[in-house]
Amino acid sequence: MATGLARISDEFRGLEGRVFLSSRENAIEQTDYKFALDGAAIIRDTLVSSKNELQNFLATRRVSSPHQFADWWGDNAKNPHALFMLHSPTERAFIVPDPLGAAPIFHYSNSGINVYSADLEAAVSFVEYLGLKLTKSTEFQLQRVVLGNGGYNASPYEEFTTFDPFHYFEITERGFSAHQYSVFNQLNEPYSYIGEMTRLRQDLLSSVRAVANAGNNVKISHITGGFDSRLLLSLILELDAKDEFDFFCSGPAGAADRIVADSITKQFGLSRTNKAGLSPGPTDSRIEQLFAPLFFSRGISATGPNGREEKSGILAVGGGYGGLLRSTFGARMQGLSTESPARHVFSKFDPYYNHDSSILSDASLSKISESLRYEWQKLGKFYKDPSQFGDALYLHIRNKYHFGYSAMQWSRIGTRVDPLYSVSGYFLSLRSTPEVRASNLIGYDLLTAASTKLLEVPFDKPKFDHELVSRSRPSISTKTTLKWTPEVYSHIDGPTFNNSSVLPQSVLKYSFNDSPASASMRKKFIEKANKIGLNYWQIENMGSAQGILSQVISSGNLDEFQSSLPPNFLNNLATKELATRVEIRNLYTALGTVLWLND
Repeated sequence: MATGLARISDEFRGLEGRVFLSSRENAIEQTDYKFALDGAAIIRDTLVSSKNELQNFLATRRVSSPHQFADWWGDNAKNPHALFMLHSPTERAFIVPDPLGAAPIFHYSNSGINVYSADLEAAVSFVEYLGLKLTKSTEFQLQRVVLGNGGYNASPYEEFTTFDPFHYFEITERGFSAHQYSVFNQLNEPYSYIGEMTRLRQDLLSSVRAVANAGNNVKISHITGGFDSRLLLSLILELDAKDEFDFFCSGPAGAADRIVADSITKQFGLSRTNKAGLSPGPTDSRIEQLFAPLFFSRGISATGPNGREEKSGILAVGGGYGGLLRSTFGARMQGLSTESPARHVFSKFDPYYNHDSSILSDASLSKISESLRYEWQKLGKFYKDPSQFGDALYLHIRNKYHFGYSAMQWSRIGTRVDPLYSVSGYFLSLRSTPEVRASNLIGYDLLTAASTKLLEVPFDKPKFDHELVSRSRPSISTKTTLKWTPEVYSHIDGPTFNNSSVLPQSVLKYSFNDSPASASMRKKFIEKANKIGLNYWQIENMGSAQGILSQVISSGNLDEFQSSLPPNFLNNLATKELATRVEIRNLYTALGTVLWLND
């Protein structure tokens, strides 16, 4: 292998013209098999996140056949990860991702070369090493601008595709084939809300137990003003495992998240830390802070590692998969069918869409709408009830980029775990009525089963449809005020970092105004951020971001991207006073996009 491609290991280079890239070096051998794990897997009550843990687990599990083992894995393994398996006697390779497809499997095929990887950075580096040309996808980036984190296009490169969840993959000399996990059949089993809720609670408690019992020296769970982190905390408290964790909340004192998190810390006696555990490497460059993750992820996301991070023993715990327990798109996509016009489907998918003020040109709007309708129609092959399609779309497309791929990146540095990941939870949500999903009733029941005291503490904003919940559940009052008090933070050893940067010089030449805000301006920024529901840094850095966007626009080389937007859209973001959440969000996603495409 080439020097400088440290993230690429080639244990699975067994088939002519087929390369299987895994970020875990040194394969595990067991009789006729080789294994490598990318990411972190929870298997029942066990966390598997390292070579030794994988080896110890495989020593207890006999592999009778590759298909039997792959299907068993899909029925039992949770959390974003991908297992690579090579059956040496038959020269068959298997890629066994987590069943919900949180680990996207990227596939490149050209000139007899096939590359399969859960690590896009490694795959792109390898293809570029071979001297093969890649084309950045303007459509993928347009969807980031329009829809926020993630879209429904295959990947940030035209030459790479990804696959559907609930499948594992077999590669032989004859080619590639996908096999559906039998766990998907749960969707059609006899339904009982109580029975499914019991199975879900057992699933979530098992995952929290696995994390609590893991041997990592430092475990950090994030706590915010939102719902999912509190649901996770309720499970930790139910298992009496709070002493196994330190708890972290980002943001300045006085921000909505901090007010709620500090109150919960005080009331429940949590150990707080001021370190996030797995966090982007420190840098004095604000532009690197904001956009290096986009470059390090090869165009997928503007959040995540920035390339400065060294290997770490820290285990970071989050609750991103709580979103699958309720409705994300479903409520606003009622009434759609697979025959609905493309633009009508798009108008439901994008809550900010208005044809007269769309941030897409007419041609781009037509193209992206047709892409979405294609994905919408494809869901009909998986699910029988069209009312399931909207929330299924979130899992099949956006979730794997917004949460899944980010977790995979962090697990290559330390260990990133989401105990709310559950196939049972996803199926329970889909088989509940749209009203149940929209009201967050499943989350309400999970939280009350573990800790009604946590439900008494207000959230940063409403998390339930109380009218719908109150029809079948007793009312639980919440306190009307929260009082912030300074916290004493526990000391933990943070991760280590290096001095490298993934940003090219074409981006590093731009700079933000890094002068700290005055006390009065800081207060003003916090008030505005809380009022419109944004992070503090998005308000503080808005002026600098607009200045850089103006410079990039004037540099040219954005013809394809600008032609995909209405006239003056980028100029307005760069020059007008931005007052709404949508406008400010568009500023940062557009700036990251033009920097990425312009490189």
